[in-house]
Amino acid sequence: MLTMRGHHIWCTMLFEGKGYDSGFTSSMGSVVGQLRGDLSQGVRIIADYDDICSRCPNRCDKSPDLCENRRVAEKDREIIKLLGLSEGEEYSYNRLISLVKEKVTEEIFTSSCGNCLWYTSGVCSYDKLVRAGERGNR
Repeated sequence: MLTMRGHHIWCTMLFEGKGYDSGFTSSMGSVVGQLRGDLSQGVRIIADYDDICSRCPNRCDKSPDLCENRRVAEKDREIIKLLGLSEGEEYSYNRLISLVKEKVTEEIFTSSCGNCLWYTSGVCSYDKLVRAGERGNR
């Protein structure tokens, strides 16, 4: 079973094959491929480093000067609460997509992601999130 930070629910829905570096992108692509290949896959929701973070060059242990894990964990907990999830519990990926479609508004998305590198560079947007949810993320 995969572990996933709260905000990574949205990231996996929006992933387009771009990342911080080739190692991270390859790892993220593998996780996303696994999820999109089996929407019933179980995912344990957390507010800390997860399977996606394993290759992130910005982890505190890899890049202490860039460490923002506390702020990111707060963002994770906000998203977990918004979606009505419980930290540490397991959900199917399909259920997570359904909750995003049901509960995330453009205002919520922009408030949460507005300062993210991927949002500010145009890689992700609320409209793309809606389209990803409509196609069942396949």
